[in-house]
Amino acid sequence: MLVRLALVLLVSFSVFCIELNLYHTLVFQFSHVQGLLGISVTLAGLALGACLAVAWPSSQPDRATLAALWLQGLGLIAIPWLLSLAVPVALLLALLSLPLAPAGFLLSRLFQGPQVSQLYAADLLGAALAAVSFGFWLPWLGQEGAFLAIGCLLLALALLLPWWRGLTLVLLGTALALCLTLGPGLNFARSLASRPQEFPGKVFNLVPGSLARREVLHSRADVVQRLDITPDEGFLNTWYDGYAVDIIRDNDGYPMDRRLGGGLGKKSPRTLIIGTAGQGVLKPAKLLTGDPKLITGLEINRAVVALMTGPLREYSRDPYRDVPLLMVDGRTYLAATQDRFDVITLLNTFTVRNISQAVVPNYLHSEEGLAAALGRLTDNGYLSLEERNPDGRSQAAIDRFLATVTSALRRSGVGDPARHLAIYEWYGSEDSAASRNRDDFFVQILVKRTPFTPEEIQFLRWYEKQPREVPLDSDHPFKGLPHIQLVHLPDQSLQGRYARLVSSRILPQRTATDDRPYLLGARERAEVQRQLMRHSSLLCAFVLIPLVMLGRAGRAGREALAVSLAGFASGLLQAVLVGRMQLWLGTPGLSLPVVVGGLLVLSGVGSFWLSPQKRSKLGLAGGILAGYLALWWIWIHGLEVVAGWSLSGRVLGTLAALAPLALVSGYILPRATRELDLTESPGQASLLFALGSAAAAVAVPVALVVSIQEGMGLVYWLSSAVSLASVLALRR
Repeated sequence: MLVRLALVLLVSFSVFCIELNLYHTLVFQFSHVQGLLGISVTLAGLALGACLAVAWPSSQPDRATLAALWLQGLGLIAIPWLLSLAVPVALLLALLSLPLAPAGFLLSRLFQGPQVSQLYAADLLGAALAAVSFGFWLPWLGQEGAFLAIGCLLLALALLLPWWRGLTLVLLGTALALCLTLGPGLNFARSLASRPQEFPGKVFNLVPGSLARREVLHSRADVVQRLDITPDEGFLNTWYDGYAVDIIRDNDGYPMDRRLGGGLGKKSPRTLIIGTAGQGVLKPAKLLTGDPKLITGLEINRAVVALMTGPLREYSRDPYRDVPLLMVDGRTYLAATQDRFDVITLLNTFTVRNISQAVVPNYLHSEEGLAAALGRLTDNGYLSLEERNPDGRSQAAIDRFLATVTSALRRSGVGDPARHLAIYEWYGSEDSAASRNRDDFFVQILVKRTPFTPEEIQFLRWYEKQPREVPLDSDHPFKGLPHIQLVHLPDQSLQGRYARLVSSRILPQRTATDDRPYLLGARERAEVQRQLMRHSSLLCAFVLIPLVMLGRAGRAGREALAVSLAGFASGLLQAVLVGRMQLWLGTPGLSLPVVVGGLLVLSGVGSFWLSPQKRSKLGLAGGILAGYLALWWIWIHGLEVVAGWSLSGRVLGTLAALAPLALVSGYILPRATRELDLTESPGQASLLFALGSAAAAVAVPVALVVSIQEGMGLVYWLSSAVSLASVLALRR
């Protein structure tokens, strides 16, 4: 019995570790959308394994358990090589579900027989340990190392079983030797360079094979973002989850950086930098303010700070020195602080080569986020917003962002937003400016909560005439090139597309809000949705398999309906809460382990606690509705409540809010199982588990499609309706 408990605990631990690692790996390889589909991959693999356990009963179950441990361990070690295959994303996701099928097989086998309650407790404990330890093992092992380490752990687990230990030792020894030999050189940043992607936003693909010829100097995984550093000619590139956002130079900065707007002529402006990044605008901000103590820097990625204050400190000339730095997200800081600033920077946000193609929920640049930033400006302070527009490809995204800025100004009580905006364009490098290379082209947006003064407009005209900036310690031949080109001034003296856009009362595109925090143009949105629906259609096969098997096994119609509805509701809720609770928790990387881990553990507790007695449908429906209403209160009032809370307080608050709903939802599967005659068809319980898991897997891409198009709130209440329907589908 102790061996079975240990196996259940560690298999459950490994499954949730792999789910968390798959999310971060798929975000790096593709986008946030594919990262969330890692949930679907895990659930589909478990469902397939449970079906296999029923389809292939064994007269020697312990030896079948041993074989499953071998297969899963070797399969997980093979995942890094699967990810390097140049295959379509849909096929890759299907292949990734296969190494998880043995886990579903194992859990179905181990849960048969007596002492189910103790085994279930071990299962929950394993998932909880994975969630709690996530922030430790991911930065330590990295995404590549985590797959290898967990695969070797499962092979080592096979030694607990008394059969064929010699062969197990051979497999484990071979796997360890392979991991120790090839593991140190394994780096997804290298393999990604030579592999075609369906999502073309990564710079890796815009310059095919470029990284394959370069050394990856540093690679750090973090619960927020992965950071890779590669050398270039005269500088270092930083890659955040595979996107080039910032460069690091061996100089003291630029005396008149285009990204700061010269402080609009103010002396020693107090500056807030949201996202200090590799070096971002820290160096020019120091030159602009004249005193680093006037700068407040915010950064949530510890990998960035560790590299910039560690191995890259000397090369970059220590931009973080003497700058007050807070490890907190922007929205939390803006909600908690009473300080006001002359300049607030929000740079490199959505467009091509940056995080827009990752379809990441971005709460800083929603209407509510921009309004919060405007509220922390001094009377003559301004926001500096940077958008990249290579060769005009990001114009639709920039137009939508400008519509969002305009709407945020109106939300703040501004009647004529055009008088509060100044826009100019610039080239990213001296060489690009000399050759007029539009592939390295930026749009800078300055936003004030008060109208621009005549003196500020005059300063911008002077600013435009200044020569091209160069590093302080450089004598560059392109010094005489134009600095910037103004394209919109608040006095309406410049007419063009930007002037028409910000002056219009009818916005050309839907704005980004906290409910729809995805800044995608119509074409990009349609492409993402088509891909998601294709994935959802393929995942339907995982629902059909247990349905067909249940139909052959006996009568389980209402039970199958109840469990499938409960699973679908759970998938909708997980997908939408993982995105939305980033705003509440303040750390994007913690949203998945807290939300999914919390729902998993708490629903298991509910199953264990509520299942001994038959509960009324009315009571169950009331519990579900109360849980959704409690979460909705957090949804609406979250930042107002938790702005001053510690991270541990936010995590505990999240779990407390999830508890009522999760406890009741966990009752559905055991209640449906109790209605079946398991003496005639003992595998029906496993098939119901498979059906619920597969339905949840299908729900995740559906939730993303609806969230991007109509908003997260609609998905949330759709989940509540489906969850209530699952209760009504139960027999009396």
